[in-house]
Amino acid sequence: MNNNALLTNLNFKTKLTLGEILTHGILWFILGIFTLGFAFFVYAYYQNMKVLNATEILDANGTAIGRFKCELEFTDIIGHAILWWFFSIITLGIASFVFLYRKKQFVLERTVLQRY
Repeated sequence: MNNNALLTNLNFKTKLTLGEILTHGILWFILGIFTLGFAFFVYAYYQNMKVLNATEILDANGTAIGRFKCELEFTDIIGHAILWWFFSIITLGIASFVFLYRKKQFVLERTVLQRY
């Protein structure tokens, strides 16, 4: 079968509840206070990972055929966040705009599709 035919008519369904989202947000808000704001740089990665890891891929019939799995490690996140935190300080915040895009790219590059 043609590989392109396998990738047509696919949909995504994210299975996050409002309670999970609120709990995740409150936890990171508290961490942000205790770390004097540095946790907010790390939160951006975990927010994207949470959504990706809760997303299933559905075929044209609505049957789940796989899911996304972000394989990002804590050490990768810390190293990347410290680098961008440093750039943001040096550029007086201008690098933060680039960081918004780069963190998404960083997370997506470490995400795989797991078939069921």
